Amino acid sequence: MAYIVWLTLLTLFVFSFFSNGKVPIWLPILGYVIVISIRTKARIGDYRDWLKLNKRDEILKLEEVAQNMAERGLAFSGIRIKEESKVKEDFCFERKKKKRQFENELIDSLFLK
Repeated sequence: MAYIVWLTLLTLFVFSFFSNGKVPIWLPILGYVIVISIRTKARIGDYRDWLKLNKRDEILKLEEVAQNMAERGLAFSGIRIKEESKVKEDFCFERKKKKRQFENELIDSLFLK
């Protein structure tokens, strides 16, 4: 898919360069910007959806840990706090990992990969 887009843009650029103004130079540039904006918008939407799901999962996991500790009589103990901090760290690590992946995907979208 990316090869077809690159080939089309390159063909339009070369044709506009050698056609002496019959095809404006901004046409392939406009095509490139449109393709990038579509890909970027899709990737940003996917990332935001993932963040919402991740936050919801984190809240559910914390509630599960709190309920589990309450059943064992450890509702206000240091063990519960340690367990919750472990869960938060795990989800924070996942978010950082996904953010790095998202940034790489945005850079790849500039090159139409």
